[in-house]
Amino acid sequence: MTNMNAITPADASAVGTLLPARKDVDIWAAFRVVRDAAASIGIKSEVIRTLETMVGFLKPGKGLTCFASNREIQRRMAGVSEKTLRRHAARLIDAGVIRRANSPNGKRFSTRNPVDGSIEAFGFDLTPMIAGFERWASLLSAHREEEALKRHLRTMILARLAAIDAHGQVDVDTTEIRKALRRKNNSEDLQSILKTLDAHLLSDSRSNEPETPALHAENAAVAGGQNDRHLSMSQTEDLNKGTTQTDTDVRPGKETKACSEAKLLEKIEAACTEAMSFATQPLRNWSDVSRHAETIAPMIGIDRSLLEVARGQLGERASAVSVLIMVQLHGRIRNMRAYYRSLVAGKRRSSFDPLALLDRMSRHTNCSVS
Repeated sequence: MTNMNAITPADASAVGTLLPARKDVDIWAAFRVVRDAAASIGIKSEVIRTLETMVGFLKPGKGLTCFASNREIQRRMAGVSEKTLRRHAARLIDAGVIRRANSPNGKRFSTRNPVDGSIEAFGFDLTPMIAGFERWASLLSAHREEEALKRHLRTMILARLAAIDAHGQVDVDTTEIRKALRRKNNSEDLQSILKTLDAHLLSDSRSNEPETPALHAENAAVAGGQNDRHLSMSQTEDLNKGTTQTDTDVRPGKETKACSEAKLLEKIEAACTEAMSFATQPLRNWSDVSRHAETIAPMIGIDRSLLEVARGQLGERASAVSVLIMVQLHGRIRNMRAYYRSLVAGKRRSSFDPLALLDRMSRHTNCSVS
């Protein structure tokens, strides 16, 4: 039964235990605030749709009670089940958004006292939605502030992750943190993540070089002391002419002519024992070395795309040597992909010289043996 003896706004305050409605708030304005604050109130979108349908049955100037039957509400909602409608109504009542007044026969209508003019209405009363307008508005404001803060924190976290990837910090698993950001986190969770990342970056900035695997006290950094160096003159052996020539192009990230192919192969044999243990046959030339490096690179997390970046930055020989060195150091590095990326594409790419590092490692190995 719908809209029998609908009450007027002037009569609204006289209806049973109804809360006084605010005259300065339109019912649709109150609905929009409740709709936008639904997540904070604990109401799902489908429940909001039921509330919107109830508001749609109200007529201007005819009060704030929805007298529509369940069947009429179901029809307007494109045939939802009565069980679903009852569940939605119960949720709205529990949240304090609406009030239900049941008649003796289960019908929805209103009746007027002919003596004093008081009205009793039976149906879904929407007065609480307007009466609690300040509460809904406050929840909506807090919700929007929380969402804005979370967006800000996510942006800051992503910026920190990008910086950590560029620096190549091996003790921070940026992939896992990015996965965590896809979950539902509150602002406290995000602030905790940001604080942790800031602590890592602060620790990194307090040292001249981010922590790297220690080879020896005198060889602690891959490129220590090379940031402000000048091009040095070195005497290199010309195998074809049997004479010496001056080489001024010994720069980090470039292939060096500091020693012959045979010498470099000897250094690889001496310094990169872990990588050599995976070789199925002796490495007799640089083609063998390159193929072997390409084969074992995926074993330590260096995929083909990253290896191509290394080749473009370091050259064919130096990139192959770098892979063999990383295999040797693999047990000391937590996140090899991030670390290797920092050496070949991050801030340390200008100072990373795999051939120079190989020379240090081989000298250290020879000293240990002797």
